[in-house]
Amino acid sequence: MRKWTLTAALVLLAVLIAAWAAMQNDGALPDLSPPDNSLNQPGAAPERMGEEKPGGSDMQQSPGREQGGYGVYPGDMAYAFELADIEGNTVKLSDHRDRVALLCFWQTNSSWCLEQLPLLDRLYEAYKDGDAVVLAVNVGEEKEEVSRFIREKGFTFPVLLDLDAEVSKKYLVSYLPTNYVINRRGEISAVHIGLMDYDQMVEYIDAAFRE
Repeated sequence: MRKWTLTAALVLLAVLIAAWAAMQNDGALPDLSPPDNSLNQPGAAPERMGEEKPGGSDMQQSPGREQGGYGVYPGDMAYAFELADIEGNTVKLSDHRDRVALLCFWQTNSSWCLEQLPLLDRLYEAYKDGDAVVLAVNVGEEKEEVSRFIREKGFTFPVLLDLDAEVSKKYLVSYLPTNYVINRRGEISAVHIGLMDYDQMVEYIDAAFRE
């Protein structure tokens, strides 16, 4: 029994190492659709793959926070980044510092993303002339594939290309979609891992405006 347990553990470890190595080599992430129990958890904080966030620890000691207050939890400063959009323009998060930003990490092969993107487009249309912005960050897929997908679906929200998944890694994205709401001070207001409905999106945006 002990020998079987050890063998199973070694096999599992090998699978995890292979998956991690593949992600490091090509920058692409596997299908990261969240399990059912990760849905509808407002304010849930992302965790590193294979790590458990220490219970009751101070935010400054969390694994996602760096010197200067940058991190991935509510109250942290959002990591700065710049990415190209599907039109070839360079977009910086800091360009939207005076607006509330909904940052959504997604892929075309995620069923949960396919459900959320039409709602994201609706949100973008509702706020595009106001003080909120939607930034949909595609993770690790080719520009041509993403552009074709967006064109076929008729979506109008800004799409950024995280081709090597470096921004996604910095934000500790483990499941898709992963959503960050960033307030006008550049702080993370909320984190939602998994599918959101439209009312939840609006609730997060409104809460960020009040901060």
